[in-house]
Amino acid sequence: QTNQQLIEELMAGGTAELGIPGEMVQSGAVTRLNAYARSVAHFPTAIKEFPWRNGWFYGISQRELAAGRPDPFPFHSSLLEQSGAIP
Repeated sequence: QTNQQLIEELMAGGTAELGIPGEMVQSGAVTRLNAYARSVAHFPTAIKEFPWRNGWFYGISQRELAAGRPDPFPFHSSLLEQSGAIP
């Protein structure tokens, strides 16, 4: 459930940021991304990879909040805070 919520949030906000119409996102994307996540679960990741793994999304969140608009990725931001990746 957590993965699905995160994927859907990042897909919706990411496509909006890039100007990609929602109908261009193929059905089954969540299923395929979950399968990918399972296939690379053994791959070590670290906070040092933050800029290219999560930084793009977090930068958008920070820009929107600074402009007085809502965070388009509130679940993602809360997970980053909980993990200690951001202060």
